[in-house]
Amino acid sequence: MGKITLYTNHACPFAHRAHIALEELGLEFEEVIIDLDTPREPSYLEINPRGLVPTIKYDEHIITESSVITQFLADLKESHLLPASGTVDAALKRARIAFFVDTFNTKIISGLYGTLRADSEEEKIAKGTQFVEAIEKEIAPLLEGAGPFFGGSKELTLAEVRDSSDKSIWWWLFADWYRVGRLIRHHSWSGSTHLSRVRMVGYQILWGKD
Repeated sequence: MGKITLYTNHACPFAHRAHIALEELGLEFEEVIIDLDTPREPSYLEINPRGLVPTIKYDEHIITESSVITQFLADLKESHLLPASGTVDAALKRARIAFFVDTFNTKIISGLYGTLRADSEEEKIAKGTQFVEAIEKEIAPLLEGAGPFFGGSKELTLAEVRDSSDKSIWWWLFADWYRVGRLIRHHSWSGSTHLSRVRMVGYQILWGKD
């Protein structure tokens, strides 16, 4: 296994995805903290011209963007995150995970930001209702039979790695808002097993606590 260097910032939810993947895979890595509140150092812009985190350096190879990084890590080491390719069953599982992640990112995230950016209370209620309805329509059908993790897996999958940092933040934002709290508690994908695991990793990343 090559040397892994993770360029990150503990306040960035996109970087959390890389942390969670590395933790689940049990991969050793060197951590370099990037200050996101100041202009990027020229040395970091040479590594990632966009100046974003996370970035991974694997030996002399640079991988950027959290979705690409987590896919690379899942392919790098065989694990419970993603079945190895080569069989029809594995290909179908990989396709289902990819479709879930794509649906979540394209259909749900925009609804979240629309709610957060609403100016009036009426608009917040309207956007919040649309957000919940989108979850019920687009996400809930993909989770039938799921639990404790995606596809009935007993351990975290790449679906949780890609989206869990977002959902753990959303839990605190929306748990007592409209019907979202009730919906979150109803579905196993955001139930106690998943959420407690994500919260634990999140606390460790943000605060260095066990």
